[in-house]
Amino acid sequence: MWKKYFLIAIFIVLIDQFLKYFFPYKVKNYGASFNLLENYKLILISISILAIILFLFLFFKTKENKLGLSFLISGTFSNLIDRIFLGYVIDYIPFFNLFTFNLADLSNTIGVLILIIITLKNEK
Repeated sequence: MWKKYFLIAIFIVLIDQFLKYFFPYKVKNYGASFNLLENYKLILISISILAIILFLFLFFKTKENKLGLSFLISGTFSNLIDRIFLGYVIDYIPFFNLFTFNLADLSNTIGVLILIIITLKNEK
């Protein structure tokens, strides 16, 4: 059953990596969200690796959070690929003039929202 969630994660990573190189508008993000920890590449790589390990642990430990965790794993992993090989993350979706993000960031946001919804649903 867990294999379908990993297929979702792999699909998200592949699409995000594809779009990062073929989207006409690109921004180099040397930090995390809103350039937090800008130019602290090794710290951001370490945090990403630790987050992926935590997400994988939770993925195999729980039954109902697999979809949200697969979105978090894929988003974190796709941005980690950029950070390791390029030294920055490529963002390509402008949101008005406020900020620019990518599919991996959107995947992380969706993953968190799914986990919040599941948690609230289970509390009832």
